Amino acid sequence: IHKWSHTYFDLPLLVIWMQEWHIVLPRRHHRIHHVAPHETYFCITTGWLNWPLEKLHFWSTLETVIEALTGCKPRADDLKWAQKR
Repeated sequence: IHKWSHTYFDLPLLVIWMQEWHIVLPRRHHRIHHVAPHETYFCITTGWLNWPLEKLHFWSTLETVIEALTGCKPRADDLKWAQKR
């Protein structure tokens, strides 16, 4: 399902229809996740929960909890990770 959100050609008509009706993640919706600083819209199958989780600050709160419990700063190596390509 996630791969379809990166595919622009030769998708089956059923998949295109499901994307248009937001049954599975549409390309336009998933593109938001791939825009710097890449810290939003992490639901990569349907995308249905992205908006409510953002409004609840779910992901940023989870990162704060992880840092408090482990001492590891989430996303501290993002630049290093991005340069591995």
